[in-house]
Amino acid sequence: MPVETGEWGWSAGGLGALLVARLTEQKRVTLALEALARIRAKGSGLKLTIVGDGPVRPAIEARVHELDLDESVSLRGSLPFAQVRNLLLDADVALQLGRNEGFGLAAAEALMTGVPVIVCDDGGGLLDLVHGGDDGAVVAPTPGALAEAMARIAGDSTARPRARAAGSRWRRGLTPDTVAAAFEGWYREALDHAG
Repeated sequence: MPVETGEWGWSAGGLGALLVARLTEQKRVTLALEALARIRAKGSGLKLTIVGDGPVRPAIEARVHELDLDESVSLRGSLPFAQVRNLLLDADVALQLGRNEGFGLAAAEALMTGVPVIVCDDGGGLLDLVHGGDDGAVVAPTPGALAEAMARIAGDSTARPRARAAGSRWRRGLTPDTVAAAFEGWYREALDHAG
């Protein structure tokens, strides 16, 4: 899955938390809302922008209202990638909370923009991207654990520069030339074994 990042910038922060996902139960967007409510109850001004659409959007909208987060949550719907990338350039932290995910391109894109990513410890392929060091945090899928990580990372002025180092590695690893070379190697290996 190559990604051309030559024209990409690095996040300057200021937006707060960003969650980009198809709005399904698997993505656990309501977990992000529950965590944000805990953070806001402690006086934080952290905001959450949600990009995506899907079958649970009405339930998410209702939960935003129930938790009195109408002023703290922006539901943007589906957006073209250029607009998502612009949001990433302002994000302080990205949330990818799905369970049993595959590779997690949205998480890789966040890292490749220098945004630390929080994933859950049952996130499947997301754990290949985020290990909980410079790249962000791995948490239990509970509002308390997520709230702690969100507040800590959003309030840490060194988090984005550290994520940039992790993102630089992904930028190099997912260039079209690097991905093409890897595929060529796999095909050559398969031909050698078939031969």
